[in-house]
Amino acid sequence: MTSINILGTCISRDVFRVSNDNDYAIPKFVQSVSPVTAAIPEAVIDSDYMSILDEQKDFELNNFEKRNIALELTGHTFDFLDEEKADWLMIDMGCSRYELISVAPDKNGGALRYLSLNSSHIHTEILETLCRNQGKTIDKYFRDDDSVIRILQEYLPGYFSKMLERYPADRIILLDVRSADWWYSKDGMIRDSRKSESDSWNRRFDFSFRMAKQYLPGCHVIEFPKGVCADENHRWGLTRIHYSDDFYLYADKAVRVITKCLKPEEESSSLQWLKEEAEQIIAEKNKRVLKKTADKAVEAKRLWKYSDFAKELLVSGVGFDKAVSYMKTRGITSCALYGMGQAGIWFYQYLRKQGFTVDYVIEDGYKTDDGGKSVGRQADPYPPTPFIVICDLFNIDGIKKKLSGRGITSYADIYEMTIGNI
Repeated sequence: MTSINILGTCISRDVFRVSNDNDYAIPKFVQSVSPVTAAIPEAVIDSDYMSILDEQKDFELNNFEKRNIALELTGHTFDFLDEEKADWLMIDMGCSRYELISVAPDKNGGALRYLSLNSSHIHTEILETLCRNQGKTIDKYFRDDDSVIRILQEYLPGYFSKMLERYPADRIILLDVRSADWWYSKDGMIRDSRKSESDSWNRRFDFSFRMAKQYLPGCHVIEFPKGVCADENHRWGLTRIHYSDDFYLYADKAVRVITKCLKPEEESSSLQWLKEEAEQIIAEKNKRVLKKTADKAVEAKRLWKYSDFAKELLVSGVGFDKAVSYMKTRGITSCALYGMGQAGIWFYQYLRKQGFTVDYVIEDGYKTDDGGKSVGRQADPYPPTPFIVICDLFNIDGIKKKLSGRGITSYADIYEMTIGNI
């Protein structure tokens, strides 16, 4: 079995989780430690990381999270990876997105040291508390892109040097990561992320990724495909780097190609083909989701406008007169109603008062108050009628498609009859 140690974020780890891959062992995985912290020769707290684990017992974090904080504070990231050497080292630069704090030198001297501030408030609280307990002073906070990138530029060469002391470049896999501008919601729609934050993360990712390729020549690069979206259904919840499964399945295939140790030109060709295949799959999915989102947006607009109409109807009792005029101008004197929600009930009553014949209503298990005829939605064929009015406010397009599929062409929905097309 091929073994791979991981240094980076959950993105790299989830490549193997999503694919349910049993062909690889992950002996060691370090997450949420800033590359800057891992590269600094002098630790913030001169201690073994197990001691710092004990100091976190009062904080509500799991042992994995506590261990990563301890590794950051004690500077033992690479020592931890050394505890169990793997065949490969897989890295990503996702932790370069973190803001940084500097810890002032001790009174006896020493270097300026840095710690990362990830998006977790509890993570920041623990770092600050442990520093105070050890008599350390938080000096400055670095939150803007220029400051963080300047510090990354200073320390990343040492970070990559430590990797090369342990693994040759041809045994290092570099996974490109990006902040997704779009995400899939749980109801299958596509949503827009906060682009300003996404741009900031991507600036840091891109800088660190380019430096990684510069200082790790000969490493194996898995490029980031176009169109990748984050996913609210992700196991760990929604963030801009919790992608849809399409990304992880692509990256898993890429890892399989790399670990075959093919000739460089063969590997490059295979990886490019996989990337293009992934981009095609993702583009087709995005096309479907975007259409669904657009359709729902139109439907939502209809509903908002119809809600105003419904309020007017309730207050003044007018509105359906437009629907009656719609049918009169077309010579329609009888019809069927599809969908007997509130709109359908109101319109049925109004038509009967106006002397129109309602041939039947289409609704599962529904009976009219006056003994009128009704059929279920799945009835096939529907009884003869010159015209069908769609009163189901939530599935107009689906019903139209169904009617058209049965060869029925004489129909309209309640929106277009009362308030016009939107």
